[in-house]
Amino acid sequence: KMDAAADADDESIAAKKPALKKLAMLSQVMEMLAQKDMQRVLLDLDLLMVCKRWVQPLPPDGKTLGNLTVRRRIIESLSNMTGENGINSQDLKRSGFGKVVMALFKHKSETPEMKKMLKTMIEQWSRPIFQKSGNLRDLERAQMVRGMNEMGSLVGIARQQQQQQQAALGQKKSPKASGGGGGRG
Repeated sequence: KMDAAADADDESIAAKKPALKKLAMLSQVMEMLAQKDMQRVLLDLDLLMVCKRWVQPLPPDGKTLGNLTVRRRIIESLSNMTGENGINSQDLKRSGFGKVVMALFKHKSETPEMKKMLKTMIEQWSRPIFQKSGNLRDLERAQMVRGMNEMGSLVGIARQQQQQQQAALGQKKSPKASGGGGGRG
């Protein structure tokens, strides 16, 4: 049904008519995507390929963005498909959906709210690929393992520079303070 709606909207756009099929079907799609127990089944049935058609820039030139409500709601739903049965790197590779998300993120007409949502999604999907965690405690542990105590971290470097600046200012002030007796001697 989602493919048929995308086809109908593509035809409407080609005929320079309003494309309303995806928008009319959106609430039904949101109900389906909200079913946690169906996530893996839908992903295995190439849900991302169909969703890609719903959110990608419009044909024929690919420069015009589609309906914001459709894009936002689909992206929100897909960004919640995490965990064991959620979206994985094989799903992204097979569907090409990651490329569309990146294209939307880079699109000059995309809204700041959507860019923020897309960036979060890109970061979320990148973590397993680069074996990174989103947990800041893991970052602290990694720094400690690497021997990067506070002096090796950005905070430590900033504190060290601040202390050096304060020390330099203290040295400049000290001659004035001790020599301020009017020159008696």
